[in-house]
Amino acid sequence: MAPHATESPFSGQDISTTTFKPKAVLSPPSDPSGVTGQLCNWVHSISLDSVPDEVLERAKHLILDGLACAVVGAHVPWSEETVRAVESFEADGESTVIGWDKVRDLM
Repeated sequence: MAPHATESPFSGQDISTTTFKPKAVLSPPSDPSGVTGQLCNWVHSISLDSVPDEVLERAKHLILDGLACAVVGAHVPWSEETVRAVESFEADGESTVIGWDKVRDLM
C-alpha cells in the first residue's frame, strides 16, 4: 500500500541516526569539439605570458570598472532594499557584500 501524500515514507521508522545525502545532478561532459569544449580547452591551455599586453591592460580596466560600478551602485535605494531583504531571510553567518561593511554579520 503506497503512503498518502501527507505521510512520510519513513513513518514508523527510527530515522534519527540516518544520514541523508542528496543525489548529485551531473550533466554529461560537453563535447570537446563543440563551442563550450573548445573554449574550455583554450582557457585551460592559455598562459598569461601568451596574452598580449594591451589585452591584459584592457582586462585590468574592465575589472576595475566592474568593482567601481559595484561600489557606486551599492547604496542606491533599490540596492539598499535588496540587501535588507536578503539579510532578512539569509542563514546565520558572515558574508562579504561589496560596498557595505567589510563583512556583514548575519546572526
